[in-house]
Amino acid sequence: RTDEFLENYHPNEYTMYLNPCAIASAIDYPKDSLVLFSDYLNLVESLNFENHVNLKFENNEELQRMHDELSRIYNSKKFEIEQKAFERHYEDWDKLTLKGDIYSVIYPKTPYDLLVEGQKQHHCVGAFINSVSRGNTSIFFLRKNEEIDKPLLTIEVKNGEVRQAHGFGNSNIEELEETNNGIVEFFNNWANTKKLDHNSINRMLAAI
Repeated sequence: RTDEFLENYHPNEYTMYLNPCAIASAIDYPKDSLVLFSDYLNLVESLNFENHVNLKFENNEELQRMHDELSRIYNSKKFEIEQKAFERHYEDWDKLTLKGDIYSVIYPKTPYDLLVEGQKQHHCVGAFINSVSRGNTSIFFLRKNEEIDKPLLTIEVKNGEVRQAHGFGNSNIEELEETNNGIVEFFNNWANTKKLDHNSINRMLAAI
């Protein structure tokens, strides 16, 4: 995985993939070069091209050209790639779902579900598609059973913690309780049942 590569290698060791010309070119702009190379590796991984690309470049311009070409291919296949990534997480996400008498916690089946959720809720969960696809975080929807397709509360879960939970316009769950009786009790029961820390759910955090 690319993130493991980045964690385990010192920046100087990126030169193992570049010839001396590229190394010399990168000296003036090391950070930019590494960011570009990191993004290139992410594209290679996303497209499953590990066995079909060359990781040696004559110079940064060649790296940029290859990066741009893979970006073009990725964008043309983006929905298909992200959809397959979502499907790989279904089994894990299903473990955190819960159906009650009035409310349920469900997960998005497609990247498009996040876009719709963000549009209807007037918040930025649509920007989380890439993070969710890569497994960096998870998004869940708390909804009324009788209106299961209508957004109510959007929840982010990561590493056993509810990082944030927001309703329309980033409203908090206590505000939703005013017109959705029992939603706080159901949410707390869900979080406790799934052993999720939920002490700081009113934070507003960006996608990572």
